[in-house]
Amino acid sequence: MSNAVSTKPSVTKTGSVRPFVITAALGALVFVVLAIVLRMNGGVNSFDTSVAMWFTDSRSGALESLGKLIASLTTPFILVAVTVIAAVVLWARSRRHDAVILAGSVFIAYLFGAIAKRLEGRARPLAPINLSPESEPSFPSGHVLVVTTIAFVALGLAWAELDRMARTVWTTVAVVAVTMVSLDRLVVGAHWFTDVLGALALACVIGSCAIIANRKFAVD
Repeated sequence: MSNAVSTKPSVTKTGSVRPFVITAALGALVFVVLAIVLRMNGGVNSFDTSVAMWFTDSRSGALESLGKLIASLTTPFILVAVTVIAAVVLWARSRRHDAVILAGSVFIAYLFGAIAKRLEGRARPLAPINLSPESEPSFPSGHVLVVTTIAFVALGLAWAELDRMARTVWTTVAVVAVTMVSLDRLVVGAHWFTDVLGALALACVIGSCAIIANRKFAVD
């Protein structure tokens, strides 16, 4: 009798995780540099102000309405609900470590984002830039951080099971989703440009570490 052969794609420890290690390192470098520079400048810089004013001057009533809609669809409650549902589905399909990694990465994103906000203490843009000013610190953007983390981790977990066409389609969907949320935070004036950039960098760190952990489970 021939030995059973696993249909799960094989993953080696060497080489396959290297791009994620590099991505995590670069993301961490960008995030730390931004945090230090913003702290040294007191959280204010002319570049952020110029970008914010450009978006403020360029937005129309329709764009403001669309921006508010996207913001309402990416609230913490909705994002957590989507994550929980996805994790439950993965768990039910006996992909328990995938479920834990997805849910854990989103939890870590919220936790690290909250810690960074408190440590940095950067003020948000005010009216008329910000359409709905908040008292919560601005750096990094929580919306961008969590959406990017979900997109990164979900795509990474599914990657080995997707064919070339599906990879192209879902990568495009992920990039579009992250881009829309990133632009939305600037359109509604909820964050400075560097808040968005910092969130993208931190999400790359968290997402890369999550995929590395997933691939380690796959070979252990």
